[in-house]
Amino acid sequence: MQRLPLLLALSLLLPAAATAGPGKGKKVNFTFTPPAAGLVWTESQTMEMVADIDIEIGGNKVGSMQSRSSEASIVSLELVAWSADRREAVLRYGVVGSTEVQTLPDGSKDNSDTPGPTSGKAYRGTQAGTADATFVGLDGSAVTPAELDVLNGAWTDLPAIEEMGIEKLLTSKTWRVGEELESDPAELGRLLDMDDDEAMSVKSGSMSLTELRKVDGVRCAAFAVNIQVGLAEDEFGMTMTMAGEMVVTVNGLRPVSLALAGPLTIAGEVEEEGMSMKMTGGGTFGANMTYAWGK
Repeated sequence: MQRLPLLLALSLLLPAAATAGPGKGKKVNFTFTPPAAGLVWTESQTMEMVADIDIEIGGNKVGSMQSRSSEASIVSLELVAWSADRREAVLRYGVVGSTEVQTLPDGSKDNSDTPGPTSGKAYRGTQAGTADATFVGLDGSAVTPAELDVLNGAWTDLPAIEEMGIEKLLTSKTWRVGEELESDPAELGRLLDMDDDEAMSVKSGSMSLTELRKVDGVRCAAFAVNIQVGLAEDEFGMTMTMAGEMVVTVNGLRPVSLALAGPLTIAGEVEEEGMSMKMTGGGTFGANMTYAWGK
């Protein structure tokens, strides 16, 4: 997922914010502002996961391992043209990369520090109607398959031209602080940028309006978010139960921040040379996203 721009170090123990603040019952009306040419913003994202895993081979426990991984990225975006007929945008990436430290059953460590394929690079994307988007480096260079994979994910996350599910719901009525939104899991996945990975899906979730506040002088609304996410890849599966907060502007419905954290469980089994190997365990996951809007 390109989704999680990254800027700050993340705390895996977020304070619970599921209840409405002192403004409970206060009314608010949301408006949607369609994106237009000239709109600029910066997305920053961090993610971190810690997992302790037990390993069994042939029914016997052979050891345990730990994995600590983190990802971070920052990207600035500018809409050059943005309509149903033609879309054009410039994407400028700052530092993008991931790190992982694995402590193996024998106590040894395996460290990796991998820069992202788009790190420090800039691109121009264009799309005509419903055709696929195409990309080229701002210096005229062709993009690699790895870069294209990241850019396609980023492109699908760019602002929608028209109101969609939750946006339509928010603008459909006057809301009160303390109210819960009704939304299906797929719509929550789209809103939280968790719909670009076919292996990942939001199994259940809820959102409730908890507070009206100003962020940098802009009137915003905070929502408590609780979701359960499933990830299935090959023979392994992972479940994450996360809670946190999403903040959007009242006028325009622009995202301001998203912070989620919670426990995870891992389970999987593979067959190796006629012998079963099981991996089970758990840990924590956390993610932070922030958005700084220009014009």
